[in-house]
Amino acid sequence: VVAGAHVHALLLSLRLKNLALVKRVLQAVPNARIQSTAQEIPVVYLPQVLTVLTECIEASPHVEHTLRWLRVLGVVHAKSFQQRKADFMPRFRRLGKALSNMHEDLAESAENNIYTLRYLCAAPNGTEDADAAEKESPLAEASGLNNGRVAIEE
Repeated sequence: VVAGAHVHALLLSLRLKNLALVKRVLQAVPNARIQSTAQEIPVVYLPQVLTVLTECIEASPHVEHTLRWLRVLGVVHAKSFQQRKADFMPRFRRLGKALSNMHEDLAESAENNIYTLRYLCAAPNGTEDADAAEKESPLAEASGLNNGRVAIEE
């Protein structure tokens, strides 16, 4: 892909005001080119880009890519955001709410995974021969296994 192709595609999709196309273009930009692409976005299109990225946070599985976009936009266009606070504030509130919801979902999943791991680690191993083999294995001690159980620190 030509270096300026992502910028050109993004600007065209923004001019068309086609948010679905903007989303596809943003997701197609490789991580290595996010910085250079973000620098080329005119201030007038930043509200649309923030709207699309907020929708991505709410519904897209590409969380890391979207967060990278948001971080780079925040760094590159910080002065523009600061100067036009009133224009961007509703979008930042929606983004903050979307990030908060994502955080709550991830925290709940992590908590459920911890309970599942504790349950699985507390479950009986099965046969005594398997327990004896694990105790004698040098890998059991190195891997953190304790009598066939993984130690979970809180």
